[in-house]
Amino acid sequence: MPRILLLGTLLLLQLQSAASFFLLTIPPYEEECFLIRTHAWKEEQVKVLQGHYQVLTDPSEATPDTVHVFVMDDDETIYFQSKVGQLGDSYQIAVGPNHKYWLCFQNDPYHHYGEKEMEQTKHPDDKDRLIGFGYRLTTMEQKAADASAANQHLFAWSQITTDMQTAMANLLQHHEYMRFRESTHREMVEKTFADIFKAHMLEAGMVMAVAVGQVLYFRRFLETKRFL
Repeated sequence: MPRILLLGTLLLLQLQSAASFFLLTIPPYEEECFLIRTHAWKEEQVKVLQGHYQVLTDPSEATPDTVHVFVMDDDETIYFQSKVGQLGDSYQIAVGPNHKYWLCFQNDPYHHYGEKEMEQTKHPDDKDRLIGFGYRLTTMEQKAADASAANQHLFAWSQITTDMQTAMANLLQHHEYMRFRESTHREMVEKTFADIFKAHMLEAGMVMAVAVGQVLYFRRFLETKRFL
């Protein structure tokens, strides 16, 4: 069982849940996991857990190599794990009924779970990582072997429609990531310009104060010399 610092229990009780979007800040050397519980369903149905993530921290300021995302069950069987240094990825996992799955995020150079582990154990920058992620549980009806040709054709089109809906949901959430990153960068740029403006104003004030002081000093010096 993974070390859990923040546990979110996601009860997926509907046949098809709406897509959800979350923002998560992970301190260095920390791990945060979400518990996903599935319920019982009909034998002719197949449940698929679809999700994706995006590292929103600027890679020029903090490397994404310390971010590790994975999905596993109570037996620590890994169903998905991210690649080292990847800013984002998506996954699609067939899930079983009445089962527990863990969606985990790590900000640690040493990956505690998964086949590949980084040799470096010291965090490169000791900074937080901001991650946006989404998930949804979809339902697919199994194709009956004795179904008619018309029903099989309808099933195929239904699968295409489901795939298009999934792709559209992923695209919309990717745009949410981009809008969030744009707003964050805009705030950073505006703050930088404000700091530069304040520094220039302070510098200008100091220059003016020195200039006024020099004028007063030379004026007093010339007046004293004239009286002498």
